[in-house]
Amino acid sequence: MNLRVREVSAFDRLKKDPGSWLKFAAVLVAGGLVGFLYYRWFGCKQACPLNSNPYLMTGIGVLLGLNFGIGLIWGSSQKEDQSAQNEK
Repeated sequence: MNLRVREVSAFDRLKKDPGSWLKFAAVLVAGGLVGFLYYRWFGCKQACPLNSNPYLMTGIGVLLGLNFGIGLIWGSSQKEDQSAQNEK
C-alpha cells in the first residue's frame, strides 16, 4: 500500500480559486487598518516602542491579517477537499 501525501501550500490553494485573492487582499488591508486604528486610539505617543510608531503598528496589523488570511483560505480549501472526497 503506497500512500502518497503531497504538501500543498496556501499559495497553491490561491491559484485554484481566483476569487480567493480578493479575500486575501481584503484581509491584509483590514489588518493594516486595524493596526493603524489601534495606534490611533490606544497607542501611546512617547516611550512605547511598538505603540508609538504608526508604521510599525500598521505592519503588525498586516502581519496579523496575513496570518488570519492564510488560515481563512487554508480552512475553506480543506472543507472543499473533504466534501470532494466524501462525494467519491
